[in-house]
Amino acid sequence: MPQIRPITDLRNTNEISEICHAKKEPVFITKNGYGDLVVMSMETYESMPETAKTDAAILEAETEYARDGIFHDARSAFDSLRKGAYAGKGYRQLFVGNDTVIYRIDEKRRQVIVITV
Repeated sequence: MPQIRPITDLRNTNEISEICHAKKEPVFITKNGYGDLVVMSMETYESMPETAKTDAAILEAETEYARDGIFHDARSAFDSLRKGAYAGKGYRQLFVGNDTVIYRIDEKRRQVIVITV
């Protein structure tokens, strides 16, 4: 549950700092009963881009599923990758030690999609 504190609580910076670090979530500060500030630990702030990236990937997967209606469970997808079923779809295999890495270069999004098997 989010912490909501009045602005006068900012006088006790140690308490607010302890709450931010213990809860690992933002503390919402109100002024005259209305939202005014958000205070959070550096760790929470630095994790936000990674969380946003994960959320965007999940949304993209859900959108693709809604559009195409195709769903693959993880086990069958990995089995297909191992057998080279995706070779015609731009996926490539790379052997690193005892591991096989399956990857695809997405020129449009300028990223490399890596699946370690």
